[in-house]
Amino acid sequence: MVHSQGAAMQADSTSDENREHLLEEVYHGRMKPKDAEVEAARLQINLKTFPDPAQFDPMSLPTWTLVMAVAWISWRTPAAVRECWNDYRGKFADWSQHDWKIPSETGEPELIKGWALAPRNRMTLEGLAIRHVITDQLYANPQNPTTAWFSGLSQDSEMLEKSPSIEAALEQLWQRLAGEALTATALKGSSGGRPVQIPSHEWPYLDRTIDDQLCLKETPLEVEYRDVTFRSADLCRIWPTDQVSAAVGISPSPSPPAQAKQKRNRRSQQQEIVKPFLTERFRDGIPSVAEMTDGILVKVISADMEAKLPKGAVPKRDSILRAAGRR
Repeated sequence: MVHSQGAAMQADSTSDENREHLLEEVYHGRMKPKDAEVEAARLQINLKTFPDPAQFDPMSLPTWTLVMAVAWISWRTPAAVRECWNDYRGKFADWSQHDWKIPSETGEPELIKGWALAPRNRMTLEGLAIRHVITDQLYANPQNPTTAWFSGLSQDSEMLEKSPSIEAALEQLWQRLAGEALTATALKGSSGGRPVQIPSHEWPYLDRTIDDQLCLKETPLEVEYRDVTFRSADLCRIWPTDQVSAAVGISPSPSPPAQAKQKRNRRSQQQEIVKPFLTERFRDGIPSVAEMTDGILVKVISADMEAKLPKGAVPKRDSILRAAGRR
């Protein structure tokens, strides 16, 4: 018995050492994440961590955030709402890229590109819009694993076809709030403040800030309300799961999925995926060709997208350059 316990402890210690070694190699850029995962599988150890969805039931929550509410209106699945639940996202450990410079033998700084495991970022409406574009593009092939941003959604291509855009879902939400069919609670002001119910007559004058708080349209830099929540029961009542097209004013398309797909403006959709990554990378404006060649720009943005988008969903070179205004 003592011998078996000692062997188990030694095996655990070896597994921990192997895991730390792989994480160190990836962190310093000597190994790519996918290669480390292959080696981890061979050694029967886990690198990334995933929470159990069964432990995070969004339907049990009395209130949902703004992004959770919009996810429900657009997809009508608990899984879509769960993916926007920040407590759930914080339990993941996904690869996150980081760059830094170190001295080299030539005296010139050497750029090191490495990866580390980190919790998933908070879901935003901008991130949700990117996911909607991708699932919208791929609904004709629901078995494609890239489509399964939200588990359970990939089983229903008809649901994907009828899902309203994020902007359309927000418009529906604003209309219901202004019409007193729905109420929202938030904290007043940019800091401190007490929880208040946002008056219905204010909604036509409110807009979203870049971090999904609320501001008056006339003063976009001043936060009027933050941490907005809605009663989940009200959202499910107004936008029930069995009335997707009726609730958002969409008529079922008479065209087969393959024909409908051909009619879409693929070039524009691909550029919409790229634009948030350009904004995040180049906060002071996209550099000129003289400052950064097309090849380097494409390489940098592609790496950023590969870190956050599923395999096969990264737009091609031409779409990146068009989104950057270089085509």
